[in-house]
Amino acid sequence: MDAQQGMKFWAIWMFIATLSTVAVTGIGVWFVKKTLETNSDFLKESIKATKAMNRQNELTEHAQRPWLQISTKVAKVETKGSLLLRCDITITNVGKMVAECCAVRTVIITPIRASSEDHLVESARANAEEAANGRMSADLSPYPLLPGESTTFSSQNEARGHLMPATVGHSANDRLHYIVFAAARYRIPGDDIFRKTDRAFCFTYGETEEIRNDPFSSMGLPFPLPDDISIETVYMRRAGHNRTT
Repeated sequence: MDAQQGMKFWAIWMFIATLSTVAVTGIGVWFVKKTLETNSDFLKESIKATKAMNRQNELTEHAQRPWLQISTKVAKVETKGSLLLRCDITITNVGKMVAECCAVRTVIITPIRASSEDHLVESARANAEEAANGRMSADLSPYPLLPGESTTFSSQNEARGHLMPATVGHSANDRLHYIVFAAARYRIPGDDIFRKTDRAFCFTYGETEEIRNDPFSSMGLPFPLPDDISIETVYMRRAGHNRTT
């Protein structure tokens, strides 16, 4: 009897010990699970915070870096047997930092025939890309452009075209598209990568302010040329190629 009672006693204690082990193991598993969940949440928050910090650093960097603005205005229009167009192209550093090794190339692509406005934009873009990939003018040595400083090119931005060859194949009420393209290359201090600012413009006839402010009005110069075409009635309009890096 004593032996049986002893075995029963040890069986009860073994059962209690087993239950305790299971309970402790369950608590341990729950603790590990909660720890992993907490670490996962912490990791997610850390990733979000890191992304937010990186984004803020990018915004700060963009706010402090140089940015080049390209603007144009018509400087001369002549129609004496041939069409002479000239424009001023101004490059301005509107950023907060000096633009190092700044070099500018300007070309006038004359004339572009376009069957539609979409075709004109695509033609301008293709020609602009070709000009941008070309070598910068040898006589324009790279120079720094300080914040707020501007430089203007005028005399070299000139296009002459005799009207007869230019109008071959053009019908009445057609348009002549003279595309002006400016490409600026520069570096941010401490950075070896060249940044790019490219803009394309088109000599456009607009006899009234209402037409000039209408984004849906046609680009280019009407042909036959109007009698009142002059520096007062011709303006520069964006021509579908804009790139900034």
